[in-house]
Amino acid sequence: SEKSAPRSASTLAGRVVDAADGRALAGVRIVARAPGGEFLARSGPDGRYSMRGLSPQAYRVSAEDDRFVPWSRAVTVAAGQAETQDVPLVRGATLAGRVVSEDGVPIEAALVQVSRGLEDMFRAFIRSMEGEGAVRTGRDGSFRATRLAPGENQRLDVRHDEYEERAVGGLSLSPGGTRSGVTVILRRGLSVRGVVKDEE
Repeated sequence: SEKSAPRSASTLAGRVVDAADGRALAGVRIVARAPGGEFLARSGPDGRYSMRGLSPQAYRVSAEDDRFVPWSRAVTVAAGQAETQDVPLVRGATLAGRVVSEDGVPIEAALVQVSRGLEDMFRAFIRSMEGEGAVRTGRDGSFRATRLAPGENQRLDVRHDEYEERAVGGLSLSPGGTRSGVTVILRRGLSVRGVVKDEE
């Protein structure tokens, strides 16, 4: 016989939909993480998912699917209760290109990050610390950033320790689309050397 879940166990359920038109999205992996473990579910043909047997506490619920912009929410479930959390997903955009020096030499390991239009500097900084939307260039200077939020007036920031930072604005990214052929040219930065001494 099957073991029944403890009375204090909770349920988390909802529907995964396309944020643009509300259509159900099947096969999307939903993960609820908390100290002590994680619960997994996959949306069915009607977009519905369900997780049973959760202990009452706060969870970080996220959708993991390469086709969509990353989505996550903090959800608290109460003892013995059924919590509902719908998951509206936005089709992600892709941006591909190369980073080169003024001489046309590929620059490896440059950090490339796309910022949403009109995003404040604090939020952009937090996203960069979390690594969201950030990729590094390969040996040939190429990069491919996926799962980006679509929209107008996006900004591409490129950094490398040996070069001056560069920002390219006014990029338009369409949902589910790929924009390729972007080339960013970096100028070699100046180096400062010195000795740090105390007052004496």
